[in-house]
Amino acid sequence: MRRKGELCPAEVDRRWPYQVAVEIPAGHGLGVVPAPGPLSLLCAHGHEVACDGRRYCVFCFSDPDQATHFRGIMGGIEFDPRDRGRGSHWGTWYRGRGPARDATRR
Repeated sequence: MRRKGELCPAEVDRRWPYQVAVEIPAGHGLGVVPAPGPLSLLCAHGHEVACDGRRYCVFCFSDPDQATHFRGIMGGIEFDPRDRGRGSHWGTWYRGRGPARDATRR
């Protein structure tokens, strides 16, 4: 159940479609992200996904230039929300082969 005023994942994907996944080192949290310059178009609501035994923190941007800049600084990977799992597998990242893409290929 979502709280009143809380953004749902679909709304985050619509408003901040440029997303960057940054690997979280094993046994660590991401902590503070060192990013020079203003990131005014960064969504405050990020999330984590897992792929091939690795954990990633996903940062969402409304501006493609800021996402590219952030990806260059942090060494992140472009994240496509269509590659995220559905339902109970929401935290799984199917890189390049997500459930939403499978449905559109038919």
